[in-house]
Amino acid sequence: MEFGLSVDYYFNWFGLWVDVDYINNSPENTYPSSNLYEPDANTAINSFNINEEKITRLFYGVGPNAQFRSTSGRFKTELNTRFGLASIKGGKTELTGTSSSGTVFPLNYHAGYKDSVVLTFKGQLRFTYFLNDNFEY
Repeated sequence: MEFGLSVDYYFNWFGLWVDVDYINNSPENTYPSSNLYEPDANTAINSFNINEEKITRLFYGVGPNAQFRSTSGRFKTELNTRFGLASIKGGKTELTGTSSSGTVFPLNYHAGYKDSVVLTFKGQLRFTYFLNDNFEY
């Protein structure tokens, strides 16, 4: 799930930007789980257990913008910058494998995140072409 809200206000070519973003998604394990064997190279690891926690990110910030318009007014380039605070929580991933002999092996582990006040910078370069006076693309 993603949610974002941003507001721009321009004073001719210079502007200010306020931004809030919320993202909630799940990590995805990419560790291979085929052709795995115990250190003896004979006993296969053939049963797997995975635990994954959702990851949540929140950002809020402000920043300056700059906009440059062509003389015809049809083309616009914008540079948006944002400075703010972010929090990131979750994302723990743990993959274990059990061999046919019953031995459990930790295969992949990431402890996740728990950071609440992280100074963050975001930037965006946007190009806009207006097809006519009422529609922009």
